[in-house]
Amino acid sequence: MTTLRLLPGPGAVIRKSDLVVMAVGEITGGTVEGLQAAIGSADLDAAFGAAVSYLQTAGVDGGGVVHLDRHGSMEVWATGAVRVVSDTETHDAATYLAGLSLRFPVGTLRSIAAITAPAEPGWQSIESGAASGAGFVLVGTDDAPVDAAPSAGSHANQSGAELAGAAEPAEPEPQEHEPQVAEPEPQDDQPFVAVSLSEPIDLSDLQPLPTADVEVEAVASDQPAYAVPQIVLGVLSPGGHFNHPEARYCSRTGVKMGASATRALTEGVRPPLGVLTFDNGSTYSVQHDTVIGREPETDERVENETAAPLSVLGDNQEVSRRHLFMELVDWDVFITDLDTANGTHIRESANQEVRRLVPGQRTALPGGAEVFIGTTRFQYHEHHVR
Repeated sequence: MTTLRLLPGPGAVIRKSDLVVMAVGEITGGTVEGLQAAIGSADLDAAFGAAVSYLQTAGVDGGGVVHLDRHGSMEVWATGAVRVVSDTETHDAATYLAGLSLRFPVGTLRSIAAITAPAEPGWQSIESGAASGAGFVLVGTDDAPVDAAPSAGSHANQSGAELAGAAEPAEPEPQEHEPQVAEPEPQDDQPFVAVSLSEPIDLSDLQPLPTADVEVEAVASDQPAYAVPQIVLGVLSPGGHFNHPEARYCSRTGVKMGASATRALTEGVRPPLGVLTFDNGSTYSVQHDTVIGREPETDERVENETAAPLSVLGDNQEVSRRHLFMELVDWDVFITDLDTANGTHIRESANQEVRRLVPGQRTALPGGAEVFIGTTRFQYHEHHVR
């Protein structure tokens, strides 16, 4: 099993076998409990997607999920103020709007950690495989040692406490690339005037702003129509988290839902319903109506911003430019084949046969279902267990 050494700083690192999840920033106990609940009972592949989806909505400064050995490779997802370092590459996740998704040969990943982390950890705990830390370094495996310093900007030559429970972590090396903040240029034509607030201010000479012949432009929102929060009916967990009306356990903390008070329907903002996990390891949070295809921007729903685009990259000509429409209705997810030449196929559960969708007909997408568009496959992992 690969050995991890923690890097100090506020945050949390959680390990479950070959799956490691980290969140950086001022982490609360609820965040740690939520991550542990998300990965607790699922198999490692499903837990990977559940952890990604949780971090996308947890409000942390950054986070990462690493599968140390997934089908012969190391799979990494990261977001926010996190740096990923391998033998040959260094990536800052903050430059990727939807999160960074990569695969590395086994044994070549060196570290994943907060880009800037204070020397002192925010809290200490080794319970249930969770420990304080702003990231970790991969020290070695049972088969081969890992070199100490792979590349500039990495943390791989730092030492610290092992996740299994050892000594205090050492201070991290200083970062070579500190963010540069541009100094504002002085505005000579707009001098700054200091006014004492302890003395009365004479407003008698002030004139009202003119109102005639002035055109007022409406300020357009930068938020597309599909991203407007959707209000639905749901129930609150004992901890106050909004859940599916039929949820047996809280999707955030894993706490069992009550039988009376928490079953009262109330309105709330619909959270992400789940995550799509693709064969290449990339993930997509299910929270908006979405058009999937090689060129989804050619669909009028993407053009008028009532649906988000999800591009299936590569030279896969079996995938149409606008292949599949995913629609969210209250707490349910539906998919519709957009009359494609090669069609869309679905296996709704492991014990069912693959069948082809009827073009133009909306079909419910249950949790655990596999969807095939050409040679591309993805699986839907539902957050809200019913």
